[in-house]
Amino acid sequence: MLDTPGIVLSFDDYSKTWHEQLPLLESLAIKATFFITGEFVRERAKAEARLLPLIEAGHTLGVHTISHRRASEMWMREGHAWLESDVLDQARILGELSGRPIRCFAYPYGDHDDATDRILTSHFQVVRTFGKKPLFSSHQRLRRGGVTHATSIDNVQERGFLWYEEQLAEVKRQSKIWVVASHHFDDTRWGITPERLVHFAETAHRLSIPILTFDNFMA
Repeated sequence: MLDTPGIVLSFDDYSKTWHEQLPLLESLAIKATFFITGEFVRERAKAEARLLPLIEAGHTLGVHTISHRRASEMWMREGHAWLESDVLDQARILGELSGRPIRCFAYPYGDHDDATDRILTSHFQVVRTFGKKPLFSSHQRLRRGGVTHATSIDNVQERGFLWYEEQLAEVKRQSKIWVVASHHFDDTRWGITPERLVHFAETAHRLSIPILTFDNFMA
C-alpha cells in the first residue's frame, strides 16, 4: 500500500500568538509541533502557564534550545557542556511537562553541520532544519528518523496563495510528506497570518492531505 501524502506543521521559538490562535487551530482540526526556546522553561510556573495550554490542546512540543544560539558555533566552542545545558536540560523539562519523551529537535536559524547532525541525531529521532526551498520527505524517511528539512511559510517569503496551492498539489501527486515551519500567527515578517493559514489548511483538506505532527511518525 502506498503511503498517503501529508503535511507536518511546526512553529519555532515562543509567541503569545500561539495561545491566541488555539481556537483557530481547533476549528481547522490542526495539530502542530511547537519547538520551544527561552529561559522561561527553567521556571516551572512560567513554563506551565505558557506550555500546558498547548499540551492540553493535543499539540506536540520539541526542543529548539534554551538560548537560541547557532548550534554549529556552540558545539565547536562548548561541546558537551552546551549540549547538556542548552539542549538536553530543555528536553528533560519539556518531557516532564508533557509526560512523554521529547524526540524532536529544531535547529535555531536552521544552522547545522555534520558534527551537530551526528550528536543530535543520537539523542532525537527527528532533527529539523529550516530553509526557503520546498523539499518533500517520504513516510519511511521520517519514521527512520534523522535530519529533516522544513520549508519556511513565514510572511517574509512572500508566498502567494497560488504558491501554496501548487506545492500542495505536488505533495498530493508524489504522495510525500511536506514539513513546513513558521514562528508567529500575525502579519510580521516571521509569522503567518491567520488568513494564510486558513487558506493553507483548507486547500490541504480539499486535497485530502492530512496535517500531522512529528508524533505521527514516532515508533
